[in-house]
Amino acid sequence: MDTHIIFDLDGTLIDSKPEMVDTYRQVFHKIPTPSLIDFDSINFGATLPAILEKVYENNSLLMAEARKEFIEIYDQSSYQNTPLYPSVIDVLSFLYKHDFKLHIATNKRLKPTLNILLKKEISSYFTCVKGSDMGDGKLLSKEEMVKQICAENNISSGYMIGDSTQDIEAGKASNLTTIAVTYGYEKKEHLVKKKPTFVIDNLLELYNILKV
Repeated sequence: MDTHIIFDLDGTLIDSKPEMVDTYRQVFHKIPTPSLIDFDSINFGATLPAILEKVYENNSLLMAEARKEFIEIYDQSSYQNTPLYPSVIDVLSFLYKHDFKLHIATNKRLKPTLNILLKKEISSYFTCVKGSDMGDGKLLSKEEMVKQICAENNISSGYMIGDSTQDIEAGKASNLTTIAVTYGYEKKEHLVKKKPTFVIDNLLELYNILKV
């Protein structure tokens, strides 16, 4: 019987913050924000509309202009400033070779997600990739993405791994074993409150959990 693992992307497999900050700085320079931005307060694992909504204080015109500008810059990136976290290649390669079925559910849009997976040479490890913009005109929540992956791949049990409370909630909603990683963008105390099945500080700890 196949063992399925659904991974979050930002804050779990890749550290997208350096590149995202640089992109947002360019966008905010061209399309000024109503107030000064504290980049440490931005949740870089959130969707682009959610981030822009907060930054531009629900000004739909500015949000639309900023979204267009962000996409033009970010989607053309080489993603050199978006590193994989330590041990990601080793862990994904090991799991793939041992017949684990790997998937991604991310709040990123699909196009940059696929570009990043290709640039980082990890796209071949994943059976299914879901982005937030795959909802036929509406944004998919993390819970909806995970449920779609489970339905499309006949997953009744498996693992959900991520760095956010959304990831833990989504995994639980699909009856998956939840694994919270502490090296991403969410504070550990927030993750612990959601009572994930496991909490890990390094992806290599997966080996002990999966007993491989």
